[in-house]
Amino acid sequence: QRETDLQSKGPSDSCKRSGKRYQRADHGNSTSGSKATTHCYISTGESAKELKSIASGGELSRVLLAIKYVAARFDSSGNREGKKLETMILDEIDSGIGGEVANRVANLLKEFSRSTQIICISHLPQIAAAGTRHFRVKKETSKTAVKISVELLDKKERADELSRMIGGDKHTPHTIKVA
Repeated sequence: QRETDLQSKGPSDSCKRSGKRYQRADHGNSTSGSKATTHCYISTGESAKELKSIASGGELSRVLLAIKYVAARFDSSGNREGKKLETMILDEIDSGIGGEVANRVANLLKEFSRSTQIICISHLPQIAAAGTRHFRVKKETSKTAVKISVELLDKKERADELSRMIGGDKHTPHTIKVA
C-alpha cells in the first residue's frame, strides 16, 4: 500500500492500515534519542512479529530493498517525487529464494537500476543476468592468507559464468544456451 496509508502524529499514536491497528513505540530517552522496531506479518493468520527476530539476512535485504524502492518513488506526501538514491549495495538479496521469486527480484532490481546504481552480490543466475555488467568475485584461502579477486567479464565470459551458475562446473550446450 502507499506510504500515505500510514499516518502518525506522535510517538504513541496508532496507525491504521488495512483495518488493523499498529502501535508506534518510542523507547528513547533524552541521551540516546528515539528507537523504533519494525513488526511484520510473514504468513497469513500469524501475528506480527519483530522483523529482526524472524528474518534472515536475505529477508532483511529484501525488506530494505522494498523500503528503498518505495522511498525512491514517493515523497512523504505520496507524490511520485521520491529522493533519488545514487548507489545501493545489496549482499545476499537472493538468500533463500529461487524460481519465480528470484525472477521478480531480478526484474525489480533491473527497473530500479534505471535511476540508481545497483551493486548486487548474488549466487542466482536470474539476478546476475539482470545486470548490465557482470563481475566475477573469487575468494582463495590458504593457511596464511585470503586472496579476493574481482574481474569484469566480457560477453563470452559472462555467458560462461551464467552457465556455471545454472549447471555447476559442467558446461553443457543446454546451460550455455540458457545463459
